[in-house]
Amino acid sequence: MSFSETEIHQYILVENELKMIELLVEVLLPFKDVTVFISSSEYPILSMVVPLYHSLLESLEEARKKNNTPEWLKQGCKSASNKLLEYC
Repeated sequence: MSFSETEIHQYILVENELKMIELLVEVLLPFKDVTVFISSSEYPILSMVVPLYHSLLESLEEARKKNNTPEWLKQGCKSASNKLLEYC
């Protein structure tokens, strides 16, 4: 199956879309790191998980406070924080 250049062009990301992805990756990276860390532990224990949980909340708050964070991402960070706080 081959695609024409015009068919492929619709899937090419433009600069502002790439910037949005970069911002999302920056916010989501701590979640990946925590997930990998906990998953690599044979027996994750509460004394290990609680500080990681708080670090996720802090990273979301830091992202919300950054001047270059767009409003849509600030709202997403706030929603994520609220969801995490449901598990306290």
